[in-house]
Amino acid sequence: MNRAQIEFTPSDVWLLYTIIFATALKGAELRDIIAAGDYINHAVFSFEELRGGLLRLSKAGYIEKQRSRYILTKPFAARYDEVIRDGRSYKIFKKIERILVSPMIWRESSSRSIFLRKSSYEKALRNYLNNF
Repeated sequence: MNRAQIEFTPSDVWLLYTIIFATALKGAELRDIIAAGDYINHAVFSFEELRGGLLRLSKAGYIEKQRSRYILTKPFAARYDEVIRDGRSYKIFKKIERILVSPMIWRESSSRSIFLRKSSYEKALRNYLNNF
């Protein structure tokens, strides 16, 4: 499946922004993604949203997983920096959506597809919810 065949969903925009927000420099664990997603959108990702979004975003070459942390790929991080350079962060969701649907020069992604297990999601969700 090439990038052009991937149909992104609105929750993919939320997920990608959450990963950008949560990763900073060192990457984000699944619990961090759940927490940041709740902070940003006042809602918790469902298992289906996370599983599907992580798979689509990794297949497109936007994110990758290193050990237990999710990070942006270098090509995507460079494209993101270029698009948001004007500093209007209140339009960030629209900017990310524009990146997802815009044609970009991508080589076949060397990133491995990310498959999320339901047990991993449930553990991260419990960990997050237990902090309240």
